[in-house]
Amino acid sequence: MIQLLRKNGYWFKRPINQEEFERRYQKGIRDFRGSIFEDVELSPHLPTIDIRHCDLRLVRDLPRVLAQAGTLKLNLEGVNLEKADLNHISLSGTNFKKAQLSGANLRGACLYGVNLKGASLAFVNLTSAQLTHSNLQDANLMNSFLVGANCYKSNFKGANLSHADLERCNLKDVNFNCAHLIWANLSQCNLQRASFHYTNLKYADLSLALNPVSKNGLLLTD
Repeated sequence: MIQLLRKNGYWFKRPINQEEFERRYQKGIRDFRGSIFEDVELSPHLPTIDIRHCDLRLVRDLPRVLAQAGTLKLNLEGVNLEKADLNHISLSGTNFKKAQLSGANLRGACLYGVNLKGASLAFVNLTSAQLTHSNLQDANLMNSFLVGANCYKSNFKGANLSHADLERCNLKDVNFNCAHLIWANLSQCNLQRASFHYTNLKYADLSLALNPVSKNGLLLTD
């Protein structure tokens, strides 16, 4: 994807500051895919600009940009928000497919119906987050913190949740098929009607879980 963006002139090698952004915008440019924004105020120009695959970490008004992303259903596919502080933000319905969110603070965030397919979420803080009806298929959630999160009817098919802490999560009707939950903490979770076909639960903690997985049925650890 990066190579394609570069070929089409969408991938900028140097950061875009406010002055350059305004110059490009005034020239009628609306496609900023792959840009690195530095000290730029973007929210007044949303949703008229395309900011897919952008690095937004140094944007002046990041909370407002992401707040609008939730209400305007912006496409933030591939965006780089590594280690960003986004606690209690509302991003319902936003497309974060293949986004870089490793180490981000999303504590208490509202992520209802978010697309995080293939996203990088290692060491992310999703404590008490709202993740119902979200798509996390093939996402990397190694060493992530989801204590008390509500993941009702979310899709974790093929996701890597090794060493993740999901204590007291609502995992009712969740799809964990083909996922990796090695050494994951699933204690006190609600696992009613959760699907674990071909799931690796080796060394996972299922103590005090509601409707725990049958080790003679769906659990494949070898």
